[in-house]
Amino acid sequence: MYNILVFSVTAGNGHNNLANAFSMQAKRFYGDEVNIKIVRLFNDYHCPIRNFFLDDYYRMSVKYALPLYNKVFITNQEKRRDNRDTFWLDISLIGMYKKMLKTIEEFKPDCIFCSHFLPCIALSRLEEKGQLNIPYVTLLTDYVVTPYIECAKKVDLVFVPNEELKQEMIQIGFKEEQLLVTGLLSKADVDDAPRPKGKRLTILAMSGAGAFSGLFEQIKHLLKANLDIDVILINGKDAKKKKQFDKYIKQLKDKGVLTKTNVENYGFVSDEELLALFKRADCIVSKTGGNSVSEIVNLNKLLIASKKLAQQEWLNVEYLQRFAECFLIDKKDDLVNLIKSGVFTDEFFAKYMQDIKQIQTPNASKQYVDTVINLCKQHRQSMINETK
Repeated sequence: MYNILVFSVTAGNGHNNLANAFSMQAKRFYGDEVNIKIVRLFNDYHCPIRNFFLDDYYRMSVKYALPLYNKVFITNQEKRRDNRDTFWLDISLIGMYKKMLKTIEEFKPDCIFCSHFLPCIALSRLEEKGQLNIPYVTLLTDYVVTPYIECAKKVDLVFVPNEELKQEMIQIGFKEEQLLVTGLLSKADVDDAPRPKGKRLTILAMSGAGAFSGLFEQIKHLLKANLDIDVILINGKDAKKKKQFDKYIKQLKDKGVLTKTNVENYGFVSDEELLALFKRADCIVSKTGGNSVSEIVNLNKLLIASKKLAQQEWLNVEYLQRFAECFLIDKKDDLVNLIKSGVFTDEFFAKYMQDIKQIQTPNASKQYVDTVINLCKQHRQSMINETK
């Protein structure tokens, strides 16, 4: 059995989703041959203040100070250098090294998978001090080279989405042998099933890390329009918003307004239930983090997103738009007007499913897992050789 330790960080829930996606795919392909432990760095090591700054502060920045957040992101992306100021990174990692080493000593991993660059930087520094001799890998989580990832140049391997980003990684100091082009990691495999002709249009709106990506009023306006469509709402852990929609749906039905639109309103659902709901949809209204985009693309679903996007999400949209349609909405009636425009025909979806094949990566999940397992095997063999 191979022990694989997964380090994640809650900065939005995308990195935790990626940790779970890797674990799910590893179990799927290797079953009982793998033993996986997931550690959410600041949650599981009981550092609420640091978790607040990485998670809650991020959410508030995106919600209340989006232009400033995007400006800081762009600045950090452009100011790549070997001696960049890492003061806040160093502060965030105080006390983490001993805890990480203790976990490593107790779990005895054959390889470490990092779904966020921060634990990867900590492992790089442990390696520099000669305290780590275990292979560790990380990944780009969006169609963008993450700021500060160059601080982890000792990493054994980085999974990158495409050749273009691989070349950018080389430019900032990574070696070619450290980089593997795979596509983005996803829980969803590429689905080749054609969309049935004449299918009733199904719109799925999910809240993601918070508040339907700023589209709460647009979803309410969509339900009030009473179009001849199906609508699936997924509120995740936002129980308050689910209750608000339950109340609003009941009000519309009581007034006799909601007669043609079929609405299903969900709270938190499991990964399996989420994928099943995704597969029923034609269009998905969602945030555009790399994790969400990869699932939407692999399942041949059309992305509809708010224009109010964090910079890394904008870059994901820009990359997607190079190959296929992607709709951005802003005003509260934009979603209704888009559906009423008649653009969503059988011919439209047939063309979209052909276009999206250009960026689908059918074997990405297995390549992620197989690569990590090979590193596990190499580590085991090196340990055997050392004892001889």
